[in-house]
Amino acid sequence: MTSDIVMPLRTNRRAAAVAESLGYLGGSLGILGLVLLAVRSWSDFGLATRLTLSGGAALVFGASGAVANASTSAASSRLRQYLWFAATASFGVVAATFGTQWLNADEDPRRILVVAGSVFVASAVMWWWRAGLLQHVTALAGALVAVGAGSKEMWGTTTAGLAVWAMAGIVALVAALVPVPWRWLTAGIGAIGAIGGALYGATESTAVGLVTAVATSAVLVVAANYLDGMSDSDVRLTLAIVGVVGLIQSAPPAIDHFTDQAGLNTGLVVGLVGITTLVAAMSDLMVLGRVTAAVGGSIMLIGCAIAGTESPDFATVVGSLLAVFLVGVGLTPTYRSTAFVGIAGLLVFLPWAVVTFFPGDDGVPLAIVVAGALVTVGGLGYWRLVDRKARRNERSEPV
Repeated sequence: MTSDIVMPLRTNRRAAAVAESLGYLGGSLGILGLVLLAVRSWSDFGLATRLTLSGGAALVFGASGAVANASTSAASSRLRQYLWFAATASFGVVAATFGTQWLNADEDPRRILVVAGSVFVASAVMWWWRAGLLQHVTALAGALVAVGAGSKEMWGTTTAGLAVWAMAGIVALVAALVPVPWRWLTAGIGAIGAIGGALYGATESTAVGLVTAVATSAVLVVAANYLDGMSDSDVRLTLAIVGVVGLIQSAPPAIDHFTDQAGLNTGLVVGLVGITTLVAAMSDLMVLGRVTAAVGGSIMLIGCAIAGTESPDFATVVGSLLAVFLVGVGLTPTYRSTAFVGIAGLLVFLPWAVVTFFPGDDGVPLAIVVAGALVTVGGLGYWRLVDRKARRNERSEPV
């Protein structure tokens, strides 16, 4: 009796695996064939032939996905998503052909707008019929690209970048706060789109785009730290990773750009990177938080020093305050190494402030006195920390 039940189950599983493999193979061959035709012979075909080939492929893949949709198994779900993805790609070719013929969309960005808008509509309809991961991704990506292309068509590159940045930011914010399907992936697409939109805008308005990209990356890292309890760990980790990668991509060109124009702006960008690193170090998602906090504090002080090349008054005051803040952070047992960074900062910025605000021959001796006092206070503070830890350990030891 048992064997009579097991054999049909095994047969069904094998049949599903074979059907899934054939579906992947057929979809891949269909897409490859369309690409080769478009590259080699598309210009030789008439309008009717182009629409027949691309439209026929879209209908075949779409109908095949609908057939797979009738089953509820995991294999049929994967196959349906892939076939509908192939149908969406084919529909994009139909849209490009239609747009070139009747919408004057033979050049970017109008051609991109037509194709991306069509991909979004097709993916959204398929997702509404039966939610799928691939349709979720293509719908979001198509919407963001369509918004960017449409904005560039009407207003230019800077506005297009800001439009994508705003829309993608809303997507990331909603995914971070609201339980949406594939939440971490939605948040990641929104975060990547926001940084990408800012960097795209930087191709025309360099200063605005780069500052927006750096600030957005910093906000993502900070949000990953402070969304504890409001969002799941996968979303927070995704935002943190995208934010760090965004800083790596945007901070160096921002520093390079502003270095040629203004030391204050460069220092502010570097300082923002340092603040973000320090905040990230305090997150429960961060490994080696102590080292990262010390690195973040150092970057903050370096940013102030760079700003001092243009505005010594601003740099010395802000740098001294940040150094005091780092010493305060270092009073906690977890981030003790940060206190040494803060003391080193005080040794630099306070004497610098004395010389800046009290110029003349009397400024140098006063700066030396201040530096000596700081060394003394720093040594006493460190001794107090060590003594407090030793007493705590003595009380915790069993009698």
